[in-house]
Amino acid sequence: MALIRGIMSNFPCPVCLIPREQISKFPDPYPLRTSENIAATLEKARCQQLAEDKERILAAEGLRDVDNAFRTVSNTDVHHALSMDRLHTNNAGKFGHHQWPELQKILERMGRSKMAKVEENLCLMPHWHGLNHFKEALSVSYTDSQKFEDLSKVIVFACHDVLTREECKDGYILLHCLRAYIEFDLYTAFEVHTTHTLTAGREALSTLNTLIQLRTNFKDVADQILRIDHYQLVAEHIHCKIEDHDTYYNSMTGVVDDEEHDTTEDYFHVRLGSAQKPLTFQGVEQNNANDKAFEQFRIKLNLFLNSYFQTVRGSLPQGRPIQFKGDDTVIEYCYVKVNFESKVDWCQYTDYLHCSPSFHGQARHDCAIFRTQQHDIFGRIVFLFTCSIDKEKFPLALVHPYDAGLVGQRLSKDSHLGFWRVREQSRASTEIFSVHLIIRGALLYPDNARPGEYLVIDTIDTDMFLCVQEMHKSAGHY
Repeated sequence: MALIRGIMSNFPCPVCLIPREQISKFPDPYPLRTSENIAATLEKARCQQLAEDKERILAAEGLRDVDNAFRTVSNTDVHHALSMDRLHTNNAGKFGHHQWPELQKILERMGRSKMAKVEENLCLMPHWHGLNHFKEALSVSYTDSQKFEDLSKVIVFACHDVLTREECKDGYILLHCLRAYIEFDLYTAFEVHTTHTLTAGREALSTLNTLIQLRTNFKDVADQILRIDHYQLVAEHIHCKIEDHDTYYNSMTGVVDDEEHDTTEDYFHVRLGSAQKPLTFQGVEQNNANDKAFEQFRIKLNLFLNSYFQTVRGSLPQGRPIQFKGDDTVIEYCYVKVNFESKVDWCQYTDYLHCSPSFHGQARHDCAIFRTQQHDIFGRIVFLFTCSIDKEKFPLALVHPYDAGLVGQRLSKDSHLGFWRVREQSRASTEIFSVHLIIRGALLYPDNARPGEYLVIDTIDTDMFLCVQEMHKSAGHY
Protein backbone atom coordinates (compact mmCIF):
# COMPACT_ATOMS: atom_id res chain seq x y z
CA MET A 1 0.00 0.00 0.00
CA ALA A 2 2.79 2.42 0.89
CA LEU A 3 5.36 1.17 -1.70
CA ILE A 4 8.13 1.11 0.93
CA ARG A 5 10.97 -1.40 0.61
CA GLY A 6 10.38 -3.06 3.98
CA ILE A 7 11.42 -2.73 7.62
CA MET A 8 15.12 -3.19 6.84
CA SER A 9 15.28 -0.39 4.27
CA ASN A 10 16.79 3.00 4.99
CA PHE A 11 13.32 4.55 5.35
CA PRO A 12 11.05 1.81 6.77
CA CYS A 13 8.24 4.01 8.06
CA PRO A 14 5.14 4.03 5.81
CA VAL A 15 3.96 7.31 7.33
CA CYS A 16 7.00 9.60 7.38
CA LEU A 17 10.55 9.93 6.04
CA ILE A 18 12.46 9.11 9.23
CA PRO A 19 15.76 7.24 8.66
CA ARG A 20 15.86 3.75 10.15
CA GLU A 21 18.72 4.56 12.54
CA GLN A 22 16.75 7.46 14.03
CA ILE A 23 13.55 5.58 14.86
CA SER A 24 14.53 4.56 18.42
CA LYS A 25 15.96 8.00 19.34
CA PHE A 26 12.64 9.89 19.51
CA PRO A 27 13.82 12.75 17.25
CA ASP A 28 11.88 15.74 15.98
CA PRO A 29 9.09 14.99 13.49
CA TYR A 30 10.12 14.20 9.92
CA PRO A 31 8.20 15.12 6.72
CA LEU A 32 5.07 13.02 6.24
CA ARG A 33 4.56 10.82 3.21
CA THR A 34 1.59 11.62 0.99
CA SER A 35 0.21 9.96 -2.13
CA GLU A 36 0.94 13.09 -4.14
CA ASN A 37 4.57 13.28 -3.01
CA ILE A 38 5.07 9.57 -3.73
CA ALA A 39 3.60 9.98 -7.22
CA ALA A 40 5.89 12.96 -7.86
CA THR A 41 8.96 10.98 -6.71
CA LEU A 42 8.06 8.03 -8.95
CA GLU A 43 7.56 10.31 -11.94
CA LYS A 44 10.91 11.98 -11.31
CA ALA A 45 12.67 8.62 -11.01
CA ARG A 46 11.08 7.25 -14.17
CA CYS A 47 12.31 10.26 -16.14
CA GLN A 48 15.94 9.37 -15.47
CA GLN A 49 17.92 7.88 -18.32
CA LEU A 50 20.42 6.01 -16.15
CA ALA A 51 19.34 3.15 -13.87
CA GLU A 52 21.65 4.28 -11.08
CA ASP A 53 20.10 7.77 -11.07
CA LYS A 54 16.64 6.24 -10.85
CA GLU A 55 17.74 3.97 -8.00
CA ARG A 56 19.32 6.90 -6.12
CA ILE A 57 16.06 8.87 -6.18
CA LEU A 58 13.97 5.89 -5.05
CA ALA A 59 16.45 4.84 -2.33
CA ALA A 60 16.43 8.37 -0.89
CA GLU A 61 12.83 7.72 0.22
CA GLY A 62 12.96 3.92 0.52
CA LEU A 63 10.45 3.40 -2.31
CA ARG A 64 9.81 0.75 -4.94
CA ASP A 65 8.96 1.55 -8.55
CA VAL A 66 5.43 0.11 -8.50
CA ASP A 67 2.12 1.57 -9.64
CA ASN A 68 -0.15 1.92 -6.63
CA ALA A 69 -3.73 0.82 -7.33
CA PHE A 70 -5.01 3.14 -4.63
CA ARG A 71 -4.02 6.11 -6.76
CA THR A 72 -7.10 5.41 -8.88
CA VAL A 73 -9.45 5.77 -5.88
CA SER A 74 -10.70 9.35 -5.65
CA ASN A 75 -10.02 11.37 -2.49
CA THR A 76 -7.80 8.63 -1.09
CA ASP A 77 -4.41 8.92 0.59
CA VAL A 78 -3.30 5.56 1.98
CA HIS A 79 -0.66 7.19 4.18
CA HIS A 80 -3.41 8.87 6.19
CA ALA A 81 -5.04 5.49 6.81
CA LEU A 82 -1.90 3.57 7.81
CA SER A 83 -1.09 3.18 11.50
CA MET A 84 2.26 2.66 13.15
CA ASP A 85 3.59 -0.86 13.62
CA ARG A 86 2.82 -1.15 17.33
CA LEU A 87 4.66 -4.44 17.80
CA HIS A 88 7.98 -2.94 16.67
CA THR A 89 7.46 0.67 17.74
CA ASN A 90 6.26 -0.04 21.27
CA ASN A 91 6.97 -3.62 22.28
CA ALA A 92 10.36 -4.10 20.63
CA GLY A 93 11.14 -0.36 20.57
CA LYS A 94 10.10 1.73 23.57
CA PHE A 95 10.07 -1.28 25.88
CA GLY A 96 12.49 -3.81 24.40
CA HIS A 97 15.11 -1.31 23.20
CA HIS A 98 14.87 1.29 25.95
CA GLN A 99 13.11 0.46 29.21
CA TRP A 100 13.92 -3.24 29.51
CA PRO A 101 17.73 -2.72 29.24
CA GLU A 102 17.50 0.11 31.83
CA LEU A 103 15.61 -2.16 34.21
CA GLN A 104 18.21 -4.90 33.75
CA LYS A 105 21.03 -2.45 34.56
CA ILE A 106 19.34 -1.30 37.76
CA LEU A 107 18.70 -4.85 38.94
CA GLU A 108 22.28 -5.85 38.18
CA ARG A 109 23.51 -2.98 40.37
CA MET A 110 21.26 -4.17 43.20
CA GLY A 111 22.86 -7.62 43.19
CA ARG A 112 22.06 -11.22 42.44
CA SER A 113 19.61 -11.65 45.32
CA LYS A 114 17.30 -8.95 43.92
CA MET A 115 17.58 -10.35 40.41
CA ALA A 116 16.72 -13.80 41.73
CA LYS A 117 13.69 -12.36 43.52
CA VAL A 118 12.35 -10.85 40.28
CA GLU A 119 12.93 -14.16 38.48
CA GLU A 120 11.08 -15.96 41.28
CA ASN A 121 8.17 -13.49 41.06
CA LEU A 122 7.91 -13.99 37.29
CA CYS A 123 7.92 -17.77 37.76
CA LEU A 124 5.13 -17.47 40.38
CA MET A 125 3.00 -15.39 38.04
CA PRO A 126 -0.20 -17.41 37.41
CA HIS A 127 -0.56 -18.91 33.95
CA TRP A 128 -2.97 -17.23 31.56
CA HIS A 129 -4.27 -18.36 28.18
CA GLY A 130 -2.48 -16.51 25.38
CA LEU A 131 0.15 -14.98 27.68
CA ASN A 132 3.74 -16.22 27.70
CA HIS A 133 4.85 -17.48 31.10
CA PHE A 134 8.42 -16.52 32.07
CA LYS A 135 10.47 -18.86 34.24
CA GLU A 136 13.50 -16.66 33.68
CA ALA A 137 13.80 -13.41 31.85
CA LEU A 138 16.76 -11.37 33.08
CA SER A 139 19.30 -13.86 31.74
CA VAL A 140 17.55 -14.36 28.39
CA SER A 141 18.11 -12.24 25.27
CA TYR A 142 14.81 -11.78 23.45
CA THR A 143 14.33 -10.91 19.80
CA ASP A 144 10.62 -11.78 19.62
CA SER A 145 8.43 -8.68 19.90
CA GLN A 146 5.55 -10.80 21.23
CA LYS A 147 7.75 -11.90 24.13
CA PHE A 148 8.54 -8.26 24.88
CA GLU A 149 4.83 -7.39 24.81
CA ASP A 150 3.91 -10.14 27.27
CA LEU A 151 6.87 -9.34 29.51
CA SER A 152 5.90 -5.67 29.65
CA LYS A 153 2.41 -6.65 30.85
CA VAL A 154 3.68 -8.37 34.00
CA ILE A 155 7.10 -6.90 34.81
CA VAL A 156 5.81 -4.04 37.00
CA PHE A 157 3.96 -6.54 39.19
CA ALA A 158 7.04 -8.77 39.43
CA CYS A 159 9.28 -5.86 40.46
CA HIS A 160 6.99 -3.88 42.77
CA ASP A 161 8.29 -5.52 45.98
CA VAL A 162 11.93 -5.36 44.82
CA LEU A 163 12.28 -1.85 43.41
CA THR A 164 10.77 -0.04 46.38
CA ARG A 165 11.00 3.70 46.95
CA GLU A 166 13.09 3.11 50.08
CA GLU A 167 15.63 0.68 48.58
CA CYS A 168 16.00 1.97 45.02
CA LYS A 169 14.62 5.38 44.16
CA ASP A 170 15.69 5.36 40.50
CA GLY A 171 14.26 1.85 40.07
CA TYR A 172 10.97 2.98 41.61
CA ILE A 173 10.84 5.92 39.21
CA LEU A 174 11.49 3.54 36.33
CA LEU A 175 8.49 1.46 37.45
CA HIS A 176 6.43 4.67 37.13
CA CYS A 177 7.69 5.02 33.58
CA LEU A 178 6.97 1.38 32.81
CA ARG A 179 3.42 1.70 34.10
CA ALA A 180 2.90 4.86 32.04
CA TYR A 181 4.31 3.05 29.00
CA ILE A 182 2.06 -0.01 29.31
CA GLU A 183 -1.01 2.21 29.68
CA PHE A 184 0.05 4.10 26.56
CA ASP A 185 0.58 0.81 24.73
CA LEU A 186 -2.85 -0.47 25.77
CA TYR A 187 -4.50 2.69 24.48
CA THR A 188 -2.69 2.35 21.16
CA ALA A 189 -3.83 -1.30 21.04
CA PHE A 190 -7.51 -0.28 21.10
CA GLU A 191 -8.87 -2.02 18.02
CA VAL A 192 -11.56 0.55 17.29
CA HIS A 193 -9.25 3.49 16.61
CA THR A 194 -6.24 1.59 15.21
CA THR A 195 -8.05 -0.47 12.57
CA HIS A 196 -8.53 1.43 9.31
CA THR A 197 -9.31 -0.34 6.03
CA LEU A 198 -10.40 1.17 2.78
CA THR A 199 -12.48 -1.91 2.02
CA ALA A 200 -14.54 -1.44 5.18
CA GLY A 201 -14.97 2.22 4.34
CA ARG A 202 -16.25 1.47 0.84
CA GLU A 203 -18.61 -1.23 2.17
CA ALA A 204 -19.99 1.17 4.78
CA LEU A 205 -20.58 3.86 2.15
CA SER A 206 -22.28 1.34 -0.13
CA THR A 207 -24.55 0.14 2.69
CA LEU A 208 -25.41 3.71 3.66
CA ASN A 209 -26.26 4.59 0.06
CA THR A 210 -28.55 1.52 -0.19
CA LEU A 211 -30.35 2.49 3.02
CA ILE A 212 -30.90 6.04 1.79
CA GLN A 213 -32.22 4.84 -1.56
CA LEU A 214 -34.53 2.08 -0.30
CA ARG A 215 -35.49 2.94 3.27
CA THR A 216 -35.91 6.73 3.44
CA ASN A 217 -38.01 9.41 1.81
CA PHE A 218 -34.89 11.63 1.42
CA LYS A 219 -36.11 13.94 4.23
CA ASP A 220 -34.41 14.13 7.63
CA VAL A 221 -32.16 11.35 6.40
CA ALA A 222 -29.91 11.30 9.50
CA ASP A 223 -32.80 10.66 11.90
CA GLN A 224 -34.26 7.98 9.65
CA ILE A 225 -30.91 6.20 9.30
CA LEU A 226 -30.42 6.22 13.08
CA ARG A 227 -33.89 4.77 13.59
CA ILE A 228 -33.26 2.03 10.99
CA ASP A 229 -29.91 1.27 12.62
CA HIS A 230 -31.65 0.95 15.97
CA TYR A 231 -34.21 -1.47 14.54
CA GLN A 232 -31.44 -3.59 13.04
CA LEU A 233 -29.57 -3.75 16.36
CA VAL A 234 -32.75 -4.77 18.20
CA ALA A 235 -33.44 -7.48 15.61
CA GLU A 236 -29.85 -8.75 15.89
CA HIS A 237 -30.14 -8.79 19.70
CA ILE A 238 -33.38 -10.80 19.54
CA HIS A 239 -31.80 -13.19 17.03
CA CYS A 240 -28.84 -13.78 19.38
CA LYS A 241 -31.20 -14.46 22.27
CA ILE A 242 -33.09 -17.01 20.19
CA GLU A 243 -29.83 -18.76 19.29
CA ASP A 244 -28.81 -18.77 22.96
CA HIS A 245 -32.19 -20.25 23.90
CA ASP A 246 -31.84 -22.99 21.27
CA THR A 247 -28.36 -23.85 22.56
CA TYR A 248 -29.62 -23.96 26.14
CA TYR A 249 -32.67 -26.06 25.18
CA ASN A 250 -30.52 -28.52 23.27
CA SER A 251 -28.22 -28.93 26.26
CA MET A 252 -31.26 -29.64 28.48
CA THR A 253 -32.78 -32.21 26.11
CA GLY A 254 -29.53 -33.97 25.29
CA VAL A 255 -29.37 -32.84 21.66
CA VAL A 256 -25.72 -32.60 20.55
CA ASP A 257 -24.22 -31.05 17.44
CA ASP A 258 -20.82 -32.71 17.47
CA GLU A 259 -18.56 -34.98 19.45
CA GLU A 260 -17.19 -32.12 21.54
CA HIS A 261 -20.50 -31.79 23.36
CA ASP A 262 -20.07 -35.28 24.80
CA THR A 263 -17.83 -33.86 27.54
CA THR A 264 -19.02 -30.23 27.59
CA GLU A 265 -22.17 -28.36 28.54
CA ASP A 266 -23.30 -25.11 26.88
CA TYR A 267 -25.04 -22.47 28.98
CA PHE A 268 -25.55 -19.26 27.05
CA HIS A 269 -22.22 -17.37 27.23
CA VAL A 270 -20.31 -20.10 29.10
CA ARG A 271 -19.33 -23.68 28.34
CA LEU A 272 -18.34 -26.17 31.01
CA GLY A 273 -15.74 -28.68 29.91
CA SER A 274 -13.84 -31.81 30.95
CA ALA A 275 -16.73 -33.50 32.77
CA GLN A 276 -15.79 -36.00 35.48
CA LYS A 277 -17.72 -39.06 36.62
CA PRO A 278 -20.81 -38.36 38.80
CA LEU A 279 -19.89 -37.90 42.44
CA THR A 280 -22.14 -38.00 45.52
CA PHE A 281 -22.32 -35.08 47.92
CA GLN A 282 -20.93 -37.38 50.56
CA GLY A 283 -18.00 -38.13 48.27
CA VAL A 284 -17.36 -34.42 47.65
CA GLU A 285 -17.37 -33.73 51.39
CA GLN A 286 -15.07 -36.65 52.18
CA ASN A 287 -12.60 -35.73 49.41
CA ASN A 288 -12.37 -32.17 50.74
CA ALA A 289 -12.71 -32.80 54.46
CA ASN A 290 -9.58 -30.76 55.25
CA ASP A 291 -10.57 -27.78 53.07
CA LYS A 292 -12.66 -25.19 54.91
CA ALA A 293 -13.95 -23.96 51.55
CA PHE A 294 -16.25 -27.00 51.48
CA GLU A 295 -17.64 -26.53 54.99
CA GLN A 296 -21.46 -26.63 54.89
CA PHE A 297 -21.29 -27.17 51.14
CA ARG A 298 -24.72 -28.79 50.92
CA ILE A 299 -26.29 -26.19 53.22
CA LYS A 300 -24.93 -23.34 51.09
CA LEU A 301 -26.18 -25.03 47.93
CA ASN A 302 -29.64 -25.66 49.40
CA LEU A 303 -29.94 -22.03 50.52
CA PHE A 304 -28.80 -20.71 47.14
CA LEU A 305 -31.20 -22.83 45.09
CA ASN A 306 -34.18 -22.27 47.41
CA SER A 307 -33.58 -18.53 47.21
CA TYR A 308 -33.27 -18.77 43.42
CA PHE A 309 -36.54 -20.65 42.97
CA GLN A 310 -38.46 -18.34 45.28
CA THR A 311 -37.03 -15.14 43.81
CA VAL A 312 -36.75 -16.00 40.10
CA ARG A 313 -39.23 -18.83 39.57
CA GLY A 314 -41.78 -17.63 42.10
CA SER A 315 -42.20 -21.00 43.80
CA LEU A 316 -40.23 -23.97 45.08
CA PRO A 317 -40.07 -27.13 42.94
CA GLN A 318 -43.03 -29.31 43.82
CA GLY A 319 -43.79 -26.83 46.60
CA ARG A 320 -41.06 -28.21 48.90
CA PRO A 321 -37.71 -26.73 49.96
CA ILE A 322 -34.70 -28.26 48.23
CA GLN A 323 -32.79 -30.59 50.54
CA PHE A 324 -30.01 -32.61 48.92
CA LYS A 325 -29.09 -35.94 50.47
CA GLY A 326 -25.68 -37.47 50.85
CA ASP A 327 -26.22 -39.96 48.04
CA ASP A 328 -27.46 -37.32 45.57
CA THR A 329 -24.92 -36.66 42.84
CA VAL A 330 -23.17 -33.78 41.11
CA ILE A 331 -20.95 -33.69 38.03
CA GLU A 332 -17.62 -31.91 38.39
CA TYR A 333 -16.03 -29.99 35.50
CA CYS A 334 -12.40 -28.93 35.21
CA TYR A 335 -12.65 -25.85 33.02
CA VAL A 336 -15.07 -23.24 31.76
CA LYS A 337 -14.92 -21.17 28.57
CA VAL A 338 -16.40 -17.71 29.09
CA ASN A 339 -17.47 -15.62 26.11
CA PHE A 340 -17.60 -11.90 26.81
CA GLU A 341 -18.14 -8.74 24.83
CA SER A 342 -15.12 -6.45 24.79
CA LYS A 343 -15.64 -2.90 26.00
CA VAL A 344 -13.20 -1.77 23.30
CA ASP A 345 -14.61 -3.07 20.03
CA TRP A 346 -17.83 -4.83 21.17
CA CYS A 347 -16.62 -8.10 19.61
CA GLN A 348 -16.77 -11.45 21.37
CA TYR A 349 -13.68 -12.87 23.04
CA THR A 350 -13.16 -16.00 25.12
CA ASP A 351 -11.41 -16.66 28.44
CA TYR A 352 -10.35 -20.21 29.31
CA LEU A 353 -10.61 -20.71 33.08
CA HIS A 354 -9.37 -23.84 34.80
CA CYS A 355 -10.65 -25.43 37.98
CA SER A 356 -8.64 -28.60 38.27
CA PRO A 357 -6.88 -30.44 41.12
CA SER A 358 -4.24 -31.54 38.61
CA PHE A 359 -3.49 -29.41 35.56
CA HIS A 360 -0.13 -30.47 34.11
CA GLY A 361 0.70 -31.98 37.49
CA GLN A 362 -0.37 -28.98 39.60
CA ALA A 363 -3.63 -27.71 41.03
CA ARG A 364 -4.99 -24.75 39.11
CA HIS A 365 -7.96 -22.67 40.16
CA ASP A 366 -8.40 -19.53 38.07
CA CYS A 367 -10.20 -16.35 39.06
CA ALA A 368 -13.06 -14.45 37.48
CA ILE A 369 -15.20 -11.35 37.90
CA PHE A 370 -18.71 -12.17 39.14
CA ARG A 371 -21.77 -9.93 38.90
CA THR A 372 -23.79 -9.48 42.07
CA GLN A 373 -26.70 -7.24 42.98
CA GLN A 374 -24.43 -4.91 44.95
CA HIS A 375 -21.29 -4.74 42.82
CA ASP A 376 -18.92 -6.84 40.75
CA ILE A 377 -16.48 -8.95 42.78
CA PHE A 378 -13.36 -10.98 42.11
CA GLY A 379 -13.35 -14.62 43.15
CA ARG A 380 -11.39 -17.84 42.74
CA ILE A 381 -13.29 -20.84 41.35
CA VAL A 382 -12.86 -23.63 43.92
CA PHE A 383 -15.32 -26.20 42.54
CA LEU A 384 -17.16 -26.21 39.20
CA PHE A 385 -20.18 -28.48 38.96
CA THR A 386 -23.76 -29.13 37.87
CA CYS A 387 -26.60 -30.54 39.94
CA SER A 388 -30.05 -31.61 38.78
CA ILE A 389 -33.53 -30.77 40.06
CA ASP A 390 -36.49 -32.39 38.32
CA LYS A 391 -34.16 -33.32 35.42
CA GLU A 392 -33.09 -29.68 34.97
CA LYS A 393 -29.36 -29.06 35.24
CA PHE A 394 -27.97 -26.05 37.11
CA PRO A 395 -24.38 -24.99 36.28
CA LEU A 396 -22.79 -23.64 39.46
CA ALA A 397 -19.47 -22.71 41.02
CA LEU A 398 -18.19 -22.73 44.57
CA VAL A 399 -16.30 -19.44 44.77
CA HIS A 400 -13.77 -18.04 47.23
CA PRO A 401 -14.46 -14.25 47.25
CA TYR A 402 -11.61 -11.77 46.98
CA ASP A 403 -13.52 -8.64 47.85
CA ALA A 404 -12.81 -8.22 51.56
CA GLY A 405 -12.73 -4.54 52.44
CA LEU A 406 -9.34 -2.86 52.47
CA VAL A 407 -9.49 -0.60 55.49
CA GLY A 408 -7.48 2.60 55.64
CA GLN A 409 -5.85 4.94 53.18
CA ARG A 410 -4.80 3.56 49.80
CA LEU A 411 -1.12 2.63 49.58
CA SER A 412 0.99 5.24 47.81
CA LYS A 413 2.58 2.45 45.76
CA ASP A 414 -0.84 1.39 44.50
CA SER A 415 -1.61 4.96 43.54
CA HIS A 416 1.72 5.49 41.78
CA LEU A 417 1.65 2.20 39.87
CA GLY A 418 -2.09 2.05 39.15
CA PHE A 419 -2.69 -1.13 41.15
CA TRP A 420 -6.16 -2.43 42.02
CA ARG A 421 -5.76 -4.43 45.23
CA VAL A 422 -8.12 -7.05 46.66
CA ARG A 423 -8.00 -9.13 49.82
CA GLU A 424 -9.22 -12.67 50.16
CA GLN A 425 -11.98 -13.47 52.61
CA SER A 426 -11.64 -16.42 54.98
CA ARG A 427 -11.51 -19.79 53.26
CA ALA A 428 -14.77 -20.81 54.96
CA SER A 429 -16.64 -17.83 53.45
CA THR A 430 -17.05 -19.49 50.04
CA GLU A 431 -20.30 -18.82 48.20
CA ILE A 432 -22.30 -20.55 45.50
CA PHE A 433 -22.62 -18.64 42.23
CA SER A 434 -24.37 -19.45 38.99
CA VAL A 435 -21.87 -19.62 36.15
CA HIS A 436 -24.17 -17.20 34.30
CA LEU A 437 -22.87 -14.51 36.70
CA ILE A 438 -19.29 -14.85 35.42
CA ILE A 439 -18.49 -11.66 33.51
CA ARG A 440 -15.02 -12.69 32.39
CA GLY A 441 -11.81 -14.22 33.70
CA ALA A 442 -9.31 -12.34 35.84
CA LEU A 443 -5.61 -12.79 36.63
CA LEU A 444 -4.66 -12.12 40.26
CA TYR A 445 -1.08 -11.90 41.48
CA PRO A 446 -0.32 -12.49 45.19
CA ASP A 447 1.46 -9.64 46.96
CA ASN A 448 4.08 -11.56 48.91
CA ALA A 449 4.82 -8.50 51.04
CA ARG A 450 1.19 -8.42 52.25
CA PRO A 451 -0.13 -12.00 52.73
CA GLY A 452 -3.74 -12.50 51.71
CA GLU A 453 -3.73 -9.53 49.34
CA TYR A 454 -3.68 -9.73 45.56
CA LEU A 455 -3.03 -7.35 42.67
CA VAL A 456 -5.31 -7.50 39.66
CA ILE A 457 -3.25 -7.82 36.47
CA ASP A 458 -5.25 -5.28 34.47
CA THR A 459 -2.76 -5.30 31.60
CA ILE A 460 -3.62 -8.76 30.18
CA ASP A 461 -5.87 -7.20 27.52
CA THR A 462 -7.60 -3.96 26.63
CA ASP A 463 -10.99 -5.04 27.98
CA MET A 464 -9.62 -5.87 31.44
CA PHE A 465 -7.76 -2.58 31.43
CA LEU A 466 -11.00 -0.67 30.87
CA CYS A 467 -12.83 -2.77 33.47
CA VAL A 468 -10.30 -1.87 36.15
CA GLN A 469 -10.19 1.76 35.00
CA GLU A 470 -13.94 1.94 35.66
CA MET A 471 -13.38 0.46 39.12
CA HIS A 472 -10.75 3.11 39.88
CA LYS A 473 -13.13 5.87 38.82
CA SER A 474 -16.00 4.44 40.86
CA ALA A 475 -13.70 4.25 43.90
CA GLY A 476 -12.66 7.88 43.43
CA HIS A 477 -9.01 7.07 42.80
CA TYR A 478 -8.97 9.60 39.93
